Amino acid sequence: MNDRIALYHAYARRESDVLPGGTAADLDLDGLLCRVDRTSSFVGKQYLYHLLHRDARSEVGRHEEVVRAFQADPAWRADVRRSLARTRQADAGYICSLFSSDIGALSPRWVDAVGVCRFLPLCWLALMFLAPHVAWLYLLALNLAVHFVLHYQSKKKIYEYYHSIPQTRQLLRQAEELVGEERLARLQQTGAPVRADKLRAIRKQLRVFSLGVKLDGDFAILAYTLVELVNIFLLAEYYAVHRSLLCLRREKAWLEDVFRLVGLTDVLCSLSLLREELPCWCVPSWLPVPGTLQAEDVYHPLVENAVPNSFSLSGRSALITGSNMCGKTCFIRTIGVNVVAAKALNTCFAHAFACCPDVRLLSSIQHTDRLAEGRSLFLQEALDIRYMLEESVRHPCLLLVDEPFGGTNSTERIAICTAVLERLAQNNNTVFVTTHDWELQQALESCYDCYHFSEQVGEQDLAFDYRLRKGKVTQGNAVRILGVYGYPPEVVEKAQRMVGRGNG
Repeated sequence: MNDRIALYHAYARRESDVLPGGTAADLDLDGLLCRVDRTSSFVGKQYLYHLLHRDARSEVGRHEEVVRAFQADPAWRADVRRSLARTRQADAGYICSLFSSDIGALSPRWVDAVGVCRFLPLCWLALMFLAPHVAWLYLLALNLAVHFVLHYQSKKKIYEYYHSIPQTRQLLRQAEELVGEERLARLQQTGAPVRADKLRAIRKQLRVFSLGVKLDGDFAILAYTLVELVNIFLLAEYYAVHRSLLCLRREKAWLEDVFRLVGLTDVLCSLSLLREELPCWCVPSWLPVPGTLQAEDVYHPLVENAVPNSFSLSGRSALITGSNMCGKTCFIRTIGVNVVAAKALNTCFAHAFACCPDVRLLSSIQHTDRLAEGRSLFLQEALDIRYMLEESVRHPCLLLVDEPFGGTNSTERIAICTAVLERLAQNNNTVFVTTHDWELQQALESCYDCYHFSEQVGEQDLAFDYRLRKGKVTQGNAVRILGVYGYPPEVVEKAQRMVGRGNG
């Protein structure tokens, strides 16, 4: 199922504006898709997946009036959703294969020749009655043998497109209903408009595929046999199949426009429902200058009862400290998810959110070693961050880095982090980095604002408020946390004395 959802994105993606796979995994975009998806069709689901995996502003923001129209008229929205549900089956995921790959059709001249020559059996029969001769019978038998072979070759084509073309007919019927809606007129792509008469004509042209499927399943054996004999005798199915494939090959660009029209309509309809369900949302404000990011009460949509936080950065980056489980990593994921949603859906999970749309989003959060390739955890992270360094020089970036270079000793880690993070913060980049190394607060104070999360450690438990606070921290709670979770008192006391000596 997930492979089918990604089929359209695999075709339509451009390397210049696609989110790297590592960033998509870091931000759990599959989970985000499940959270925001209210689409009625599989086509809409594929289009939504594509938008969420692009690192560029989508066309959704240009059609806010359509989203508002859906919200203002629930009855009309319900009618549109019923129409969109025609392609709700997962088989509709194969529709995009018709314009993303080559269609194996005959040449136009061959199809025209077949259209004429398929009536030869009638000629041989007429000659047998008008000028009886055994030669006509031999020619008729040879002709029917050729028809028999060609007919069952057409069956292979029908089975090859068994999933995609019947669903494409449903797509065309959907589009035919949608293009008549005045409120959806602005969704048409630039260029030749999608017209209802052409949709009907193409849908009729593709009827042979749906008919073949229906005959295989529903008609009685006798009726099926009679139809097969007629199709073999006049080569009707073979001719109709290749005319249909030729039509699809000729109209590939137009069919993609139809696909995008239906997908965009479904995404806008889905967005109108999502916004009604969200506890808090806003339309993002777009800033002209990279290096600036502002948020008021921003939260993560996948976290139940998420605690909102606010911040403002302009020409600076953010260094975030705090103990484990206090919310550091979740916070930088929150930033990334909201930037993705802002660009893809023109919607943020916040009271207010402002960023520059022209920055690339990159992250280094989850790391796993690749032993089969000889890459340790440290090496894999080093390669990911090297990619960040290279990209951040080419164009402004928003970079999310979680506890960098944790796989080495503290002396080298602090030295590497200082050098790398200083470099990443240049060129109008904005960096959100989490760390346990307090020494970096002073080493990076020229380009990073310091933030932290904290917790209250009681006698028996921990209390986290998940609130982002501005400022440095100079003392941790890790040793006390061990005491809460039952470590031997002598171990905790010795660790606390060593920490005290280190601070002194």
